[in-house]
Amino acid sequence: MVEIDFEKLKKRVGEKAWMATALVVLALINLFSSGDLALGVAQLGVAVVTAVVVEEVAYLVLQKKTVFPSSAFITGMFVGGILGLGTPLYIVAIASAVAILSKKILVYEYSHLFNPANFGLLFAGVVLSSYGAWWISGNPQQLTFFGIPLLVAAIGLALCWKARRLPVGLTAIATELLIWSIVGFSSGRSIEFVFGNLSYFYAYFMVIEPITSPFRKKQMIAYGVLAGALPFVLGTNFFGLAAGVVSLTAIAHPLSLAVANLSVPLLGRLLPEQ
Repeated sequence: MVEIDFEKLKKRVGEKAWMATALVVLALINLFSSGDLALGVAQLGVAVVTAVVVEEVAYLVLQKKTVFPSSAFITGMFVGGILGLGTPLYIVAIASAVAILSKKILVYEYSHLFNPANFGLLFAGVVLSSYGAWWISGNPQQLTFFGIPLLVAAIGLALCWKARRLPVGLTAIATELLIWSIVGFSSGRSIEFVFGNLSYFYAYFMVIEPITSPFRKKQMIAYGVLAGALPFVLGTNFFGLAAGVVSLTAIAHPLSLAVANLSVPLLGRLLPEQ
């Protein structure tokens, strides 16, 4: 008999409702402003439906119960909203399915090791050569100030606070700000160049995923520094790293976050807090 855990249902929906609402709002704003509403809705629909179906089937097979698919909905929104508009729908579906399956397979101490949506995006880039365009993180030009996307930044900060991951998001964006300030000012670039190169959506929406990020302050700060610095290191091939047939620049953010996720157990040992 299928068991539905109604006691946890309300709590889970409440915890994730902010993120789900934020993603839907940003997606609609960007799709209406770009005129790609039908294309975007189809892509998001395939990503979300695939994620929800795979999640529910996995729970039925492994635990003989169903769950309210709020996590799967969010994962699908991330995958569909980050892969470039017009990505073949079968690739969108594969990326969403891989994202959900990673939660069930790649586990450390009873929790998934990688941010699911990010792992799906990394798989799409490395295996399927389909990369993120991050279209969902677009920001209306009239809501941009000195290169800062005010809408994305404001919503993102609220999400960081709600998830109790404000130190993570702020440290990640501060690390990027320091790096791009050095790069920009040393080459005579404007302040808009500096702020315009910061990955607000990545830092405030992706890096803060509660299950795969630390929850103690020192660990959150170290994690944020790592997640904020790695995209520049990988994206600019700073150390002359070889990447074979895969473009490091194209997968810089998903790869950076995956590495940061892997660092969490180590940070727990290196920076214990009582």
